[in-house]
Amino acid sequence: MRILQITGRSDHGGGPEHVLHLVAGLHPHDTVWIACPRNGIYWPRFKAVIGADRLFAITHRRVDPVTVTRLADFIIEHNIEVIHSHGVAGGILARLAAHLTGIPCVHTFHGVPPSGTWKRFLYRRLEPLLVHSTALAIAVSQSEAEAVLAAYPCYQGRLVISENSVSPAVEVPQATPDPTRLVMFARNNRQKHPELVIPILAKLAQAGWQGHSIDLYGEGLVEANWYRTARAASLPIRCYAPTDRPAVALAAAGAYLSTARWEGMPLAVLEAFRSGLPVVASDVPGNRDVVTHEVTGLLYPPGDAAAAANCLIRLRDDAGLTQRLVTAARQECAVRFGQLAMVERVRKCYLQVAQVAQRGSADNELTREAHASAVSPARSATATVPSLIPQPTAHRCLNADRGPLARMRLL
Repeated sequence: MRILQITGRSDHGGGPEHVLHLVAGLHPHDTVWIACPRNGIYWPRFKAVIGADRLFAITHRRVDPVTVTRLADFIIEHNIEVIHSHGVAGGILARLAAHLTGIPCVHTFHGVPPSGTWKRFLYRRLEPLLVHSTALAIAVSQSEAEAVLAAYPCYQGRLVISENSVSPAVEVPQATPDPTRLVMFARNNRQKHPELVIPILAKLAQAGWQGHSIDLYGEGLVEANWYRTARAASLPIRCYAPTDRPAVALAAAGAYLSTARWEGMPLAVLEAFRSGLPVVASDVPGNRDVVTHEVTGLLYPPGDAAAAANCLIRLRDDAGLTQRLVTAARQECAVRFGQLAMVERVRKCYLQVAQVAQRGSADNELTREAHASAVSPARSATATVPSLIPQPTAHRCLNADRGPLARMRLL
């Protein structure tokens, strides 16, 4: 199968990492191209896996007519059979190109941001139009699927769930974990809400926790105004640029903290699970799909610094609780979030939409069996995802010779 992955980002983040997992794990007979920005750290990583000749450069999180047209030409020239887009910018580019070429597009949301800015307002109006060029949509968690359907009811019947995976464990230098040291991976934006660490540390100090500190790794943190304020006040907060070796940072810490307002499927939390680090996370979509409160980690109400501090104090004071959480989280990570299982689920989606496109009929529909095979396992035997996410219904999947641009090329 000839597959084009499109992501509007190639910097540090869960979306590009997810693409890397997919590409690295696909069938040897599959041929994969990737369209992404050239200036991010994932460009050379993608190059190492698929080669420079199968990379297509686009601008970071930007959509313009020239790029869409170039992308459509690239799709036709390389006889792409399935497009898989990731995130907002990548999703817009891919679905516009899918409309021009008639090639079926699978789209993964990687989070559904709430309204708030004019760009998000416009995107909320655009997505219901893009659904007509979306053969199948993927949510990376149950909560994300519910958020997608709440925001875009038009995806009823063409949405499935395939949870993210975590890469196999990597060898790291032996380190002695510091129980007073917290670690977090986050960008400096509204979603990740990193400035919440200031009141959290204040609550820890009020509770008499001495010597505590937190290390944050991510884009925009070092230059953030809130971090300058924290440094001026000599708070025990250290911000760094994104790290290429998260396992090293996790190995030296005593707990992982998430302050996010929302997530898709937080890979950093999965990496903490894999590393044997206890997790304290905000109880928001994405986090709550990964962390089961009191079983694999501790959840606190989003934005509640006192509650987050109390969770961290519980970990410090109850070694038995910490060990139970770590053991259960490691087992959950190994059983539920394996890379090969995720790749197989997504590849079945590719095969299904490609088969429908080859038949070239607007009356064809994805079968119930294929949908069930593409959806991630339910969390328990009594809860089944298909009861929450409707079965795919008949929808239009165009062949390459039916797109307007492709028809022009044939004249």
